[in-house]
Formats: sequence, C-alpha cells, structure tokens
Amino acid sequence: LLVCAVLALGFSLEYLKRNRRMAEDIGLLTDRIAEVRAGELSDYLELPEDTDLREAAENLNEISQGMEKALEERTKSERMKVELVANVSHDLKTPLTSIVSYIDLLEQEKNLPEHVKDYILILGEKSERLKNIVKPHPDSCRSIWKNWISENSCVKPWQI
Repeated sequence: LLVCAVLALGFSLEYLKRNRRMAEDIGLLTDRIAEVRAGELSDYLELPEDTDLREAAENLNEISQGMEKALEERTKSERMKVELVANVSHDLKTPLTSIVSYIDLLEQEKNLPEHVKDYILILGEKSERLKNIVKPHPDSCRSIWKNWISENSCVKPWQI
C-alpha cells in the first residue's frame, strides 16, 4: 500500500510538473503571437526540444521571418519608387529650364508674325504646365516617403 501511495505521489508530481511547463509554454507562445500581431517581427521564440509546443513555436518563427522579409522588400520597393520619381523629375527639369529660357528669348523678339507669337504663347503655357507638374515632385517624394515610414513604423502583419 505504501509503495502504491509513493508511486501515485510520484506520478502526480510528474503530471503537475508537465502541466506547469505546458502552461508556461502556452503563455510564451501566446505572448509571441501578440508581439507578431503588434508588428514586432524580429524576436525569436525558442522552446526546449522536448516540449509539445516546439513545432508550433518554430512555425510561428518562420511566419514572423517571412513577414519581416516581405516588409523589408516592400520598404525597398517603396524607396526605389520614390527615388525613381525624384530622378525622373530632376531629369525633366534640366531640359525644361532651357526650353523656358528659349521661350523667354523668343517673347522678346520684335516683328514676329502673329501665328509665331501664338506658337510661343502655346509653348509658354505648356512649358509652365510641365514645370508645375515636375517642380513639386522631389519635395512630394520626400514627404511621401516620410509619411510612408511614419505610417508603417509599426506595420501590422495583416497589412503586408
């Protein structure tokens, strides 16, 4: 009888120990899930190899790493778009400055036929329109990029 009581006590203690460890692992896994949901993708959950939840923790780590990589690629893509717009804007401004200068010179010419004056007027309007389109882009690009960074500083995983 005493042997049975000692064995029962031993099994009970082992059962309680395993349940306590399982509860701790579930708590760690739940905390990590909440971190991933909040956008904290860089941490890594390491559970002991003999725990029942090790595979779930590894799967969560892989999901987190995949989301972090997708976010990095998205950030890189956005940065490249902004740089492209800024570069194209700059490349357009250089010849546009020359065009505007030539239009100014043509407007100063005397005794031009009326149809040539009309052409110069149209050129002036079109170049001014193009100048207004091109001019704001570098500043807009910077502000768009700053806004994107501030909006995505804590990106939620479901937003990727």
